[in-house]
Amino acid sequence: MKQRLKRACVVGARLALGVLALAVVAFVWLWLTTDVSRERFARPEDALTITDRRGIALRHHRPDGNDRRWIELDQVSPHLIDAVLAVEDDRFYDHTGVDAIATGRALFTLALPGRRLSGGSTITQQVVKLVYGRPMGIWSKPREIVRALMLERRFGKDWILEQYLNRLPFGDQIVGVARASELYFGKPASELTRGEAALIAGIPQAPSALNPRRHLRAALRRRSVVLRRMRETGRIDDDQRSQALAEAVAI
Repeated sequence: MKQRLKRACVVGARLALGVLALAVVAFVWLWLTTDVSRERFARPEDALTITDRRGIALRHHRPDGNDRRWIELDQVSPHLIDAVLAVEDDRFYDHTGVDAIATGRALFTLALPGRRLSGGSTITQQVVKLVYGRPMGIWSKPREIVRALMLERRFGKDWILEQYLNRLPFGDQIVGVARASELYFGKPASELTRGEAALIAGIPQAPSALNPRRHLRAALRRRSVVLRRMRETGRIDDDQRSQALAEAVAI
């Protein structure tokens, strides 16, 4: 019995080492065959409103079909940044592109029957998806992870966060927080209140279903979730959460 157990342990150890070696080889191969270039993440052309000499709009030109306007990170309200980080990637400034804790939690919930799936993608990984799309295949997720690690090494956190905020979808072909703020609240993204920021931050989870023009109640329920996450992560206190929840919304 002891001999069998010993042989089983030896076989198990060899198998584990073999799997680890294959994983290392696969990672090195992916690292050498994957590239992220700044050109791929170039700032897209903004939408343009053409007016007459009196300022009356004549036509709205969308170069790629989307209504977008790129803004720098320092032009975004701190409330909006806090809301996005709280609901999308609380440890954004602590990980290196992949959040091992969130990934482990996602794998654990995936293995449990009847459990709601937990997302494990970081903001950096989501930027990769927004730029490269979501290709299918066995190497899709590993390559996404490698690209996320590369982005973190080459460009840094603030650059990645600016990319993310300017590429998020907000329904009605609105892309980026600048146009979302202007079209939903009539103000620049730098002037959003905490309640408005929480509502904006919640939309990208399901842009069509949470479009506040058509589904305001659903958008407000999602705003409550965002504010709860902001409280749980220490970005606001109870009074600030209550004040934001009480804010009247004028779309």
